[in-house]
Amino acid sequence: MTRLSYPINTLVIASLAFAGTGAVGAAEVDVSAEGTVKDDQVVVELFGNAPDVTLYSFGIRIGYDPDQVEPIDAETNGAQWYFGDGKNNKPYSGARILAETSRVLLIGGRLDTESPQAGLGGNEIRLGTVTFTKPEAGTPDLSLGLARTEESFSNFVTTEGRVLDDIEGGISFGTVQFEGESTDTDGDGLPDEWEEEHFGDLSQSAQDNPDGDRLTNEEEFIAGTDPQAGDSVFSLQVALAPEGIRLRWQSSPDRIYSIKVSKSPSGDFETLEDNIEATPPENTYIAPIDNKSTPRFYQISVRRAQP
Repeated sequence: MTRLSYPINTLVIASLAFAGTGAVGAAEVDVSAEGTVKDDQVVVELFGNAPDVTLYSFGIRIGYDPDQVEPIDAETNGAQWYFGDGKNNKPYSGARILAETSRVLLIGGRLDTESPQAGLGGNEIRLGTVTFTKPEAGTPDLSLGLARTEESFSNFVTTEGRVLDDIEGGISFGTVQFEGESTDTDGDGLPDEWEEEHFGDLSQSAQDNPDGDRLTNEEEFIAGTDPQAGDSVFSLQVALAPEGIRLRWQSSPDRIYSIKVSKSPSGDFETLEDNIEATPPENTYIAPIDNKSTPRFYQISVRRAQP
């Protein structure tokens, strides 16, 4: 049985003003966490999914509410993140509890002297474990993010030397999924209750596309669209308006949107607006423009709102 942590990734749609072409992107590394509540303790296991890249290092933060929990222990997975030859190893990692800022940091590196360029990749790479005391009933509010954000520090570095921290689609952080909240018994990357609701069984996989539109089931799940309706699709409509550029898209409950802009499809995209709440069935945003003769490329991303 696989526990799911949402969002699985962030769905990005790109569109050229006055043209309306699009593309979809996904994160290179998805960070997820599974929480278990036992009596007066909460144990959180953290994992990384990196099917197409290999990592030299990682750095993650767990934020917590001190009124709900108190961290008592934290450790990285020294069995995989180490300096050594695979037999005689030294920890190449560390964990810190920062009570003054209500954060726990897990930082790890991998340097195997027998295969120094190997790194770590694949699915469900165990990163570490954090244990909290929990005096009150219920599940606590926990958040995930980069361990350190100063420019002089790199958290997620690939064996190619790329730093994924600030790359669009580099890192995706899910929510902490507590045991019993949602399950994926067939291990296909889709929650059972979502498959049952839309298909009546568990026969579909995350990469299937039964309605023949350009979004997979996984992307439909993230966007909140109907996987069996070809006209229910997350896309960006762009039009020139007297007050600027009008951006419109189909929106769904419990979704958060972000809009970015660039003067070139291969250029750096700057954030216009972040944390835009859904106003179903449609959202509209007016993007300012100072020169109507200059083409602009827009990106819109969607993620599931944290409960």
